[in-house]
Amino acid sequence: MSATPGPELPAHVVIWAYRLILGRDAESKEVIRQWQSLGDAPALVRHFMDSAEFRQTRAGRGLAPESLVPPDAEALDAWHWLRHGRPAPRETGPVPPFLTLREALLHGWDTLPEVPPDAVLVEVDGRPHWVRGIAGDPYLRNAPNEAAMLQRLVRLTRALLPDGGEGAVLLDGGANLGLSALAMAAGAPRHARLLAIEPNPRLSALLRDNLARNGLARAEVHQAALVATPGEVLLHDPASASVAFVTAAENGVGSGARHVVPGLTLDELARPLARLDLVKLDIEGSETQAIKGGLRSLRRLRTAVYVELNIWTQLRFAGVNPLRVIETWAKWFPHVVHFTEAGPRPVEGVHARSKMVHDILMSPGRHDDIVLCFDLDWVKRWV
Repeated sequence: MSATPGPELPAHVVIWAYRLILGRDAESKEVIRQWQSLGDAPALVRHFMDSAEFRQTRAGRGLAPESLVPPDAEALDAWHWLRHGRPAPRETGPVPPFLTLREALLHGWDTLPEVPPDAVLVEVDGRPHWVRGIAGDPYLRNAPNEAAMLQRLVRLTRALLPDGGEGAVLLDGGANLGLSALAMAAGAPRHARLLAIEPNPRLSALLRDNLARNGLARAEVHQAALVATPGEVLLHDPASASVAFVTAAENGVGSGARHVVPGLTLDELARPLARLDLVKLDIEGSETQAIKGGLRSLRRLRTAVYVELNIWTQLRFAGVNPLRVIETWAKWFPHVVHFTEAGPRPVEGVHARSKMVHDILMSPGRHDDIVLCFDLDWVKRWV
């Protein structure tokens, strides 16, 4: 780096340049002081954006959830320095979310957009997306973190469909606001069909709008629950969250609206299909019932299923032992694959599956994602 004569940059400008552009903190105070000596904030942006680290991030590594540091007044001031070479004006208004600041900086916006109370900017596979939700809802507030954690789904889709998904059919069960559908589409940009299933009437309209505004207007949205046998089901819809669930019994599930919604099986949805490449299921404990209702088609089409094993929802809403759940899945599919720090790892044998459930139970989130599949070719392509 070559310093430009003149006043040094404020330290917080360099700190937030690291966070907003590279998604991490600087290595040390000494490194921060070295960049301060550059004296030119827009030049600092150019240096960072020309780096191999930044190119790798934008190419698909994405930002880790812990890198989304909540911005404050210093962050907003740093944004003005980095974008315009000067501090923020006295009257700046509220501080935008992290990803709004980041994308406005990276895309060269002269002014920061006003974020509606029912929308957030999320990053999926290095690309920004506006997503609408229910104003004040915890899920919407956490959507940037949720989106950052979906990079695994993007990578899985790429590994399953190395040709870009030409002609592929993808199904998102429990689509919510559409984040996972966006991730699957990013991993298979040449897919032919995308089916998004969301039973909650509060969310299905938002889902349809979010997919359309983010380039997936042709996606097929079904307001229905995935079930083992066709028929209507009672959906519990807590007013405090962007989530809904079907429960095996009342069990004191709490207050909130209840809706009678149609129940669809995966077999019904897949009957006319010549292929179904990937099914994602995150449906609050009803995953086993959904798979049971599609076994014929899943076997016929050799579909990979990306499924959440959530210890709490299995116990609370499905009323089953998670060990029984994983053993049932292992009977239905030749391969159960769990994710480790080193990548996807097949889990073979009762002991290994028991240890996997134990490890998930002891983890902070008490849930993790599993792939149920008919072959392991995609594991070799995992990058």
